[in-house]
Amino acid sequence: MVEQRQGRDDAAFWVREGEHRIEGQDSNRRLVELRAGLVRHSRVRSVSADAPDEEVERTLAALHEGTYLQALEEVLSEEPVVMPDFAPPGLEPDIPVNASLVAAAREGIRTAITAAERLLGGARFTYAVCRPPGHHAGPAFQAGYCYLNNAAAAVRRLSDGGVKPVGIIDLDLHYPNGTSALVERASAQARVSPRCAAKVS
Repeated sequence: MVEQRQGRDDAAFWVREGEHRIEGQDSNRRLVELRAGLVRHSRVRSVSADAPDEEVERTLAALHEGTYLQALEEVLSEEPVVMPDFAPPGLEPDIPVNASLVAAAREGIRTAITAAERLLGGARFTYAVCRPPGHHAGPAFQAGYCYLNNAAAAVRRLSDGGVKPVGIIDLDLHYPNGTSALVERASAQARVSPRCAAKVS
């Protein structure tokens, strides 16, 4: 079990469902409850997320568009702001963000990468205990408490480490539109060989 470093004051504010705002349900409580459930098993060991900053930055740059990452970096206030330019295609923005939530999302990416690295290092199983969830975060959009895509970060690290194919099982009520968009884009890029790219240019 790879544990995310917990931040402070980084709980989700709210999520919009139709015309209603519902109080945020994503907080460090999720990490505490997941950890409590996992450590009940005698063979589960806890390690801290320790992927280096350079690996986090490289992975984020490979997944998310630069304009989107720059916009998140520019969120410096603790006051919640809605970023309408980064809503999913065809949808209204449904979540706010602040500096602490951006920091938590980055730590979630670090945790997912660390879990992938443990698998590459020979671990048979690993579980990344991280938040906010990531499956609604796409190349340049955020939704449903998701700002950066944890699952896609783990897949990217595993693929870079030579593990192919990698399967993703998403157990949620909602379709993982962000993960789907990122995986489709990565698959399209993988189908273009350097030789073909040279002919096109």
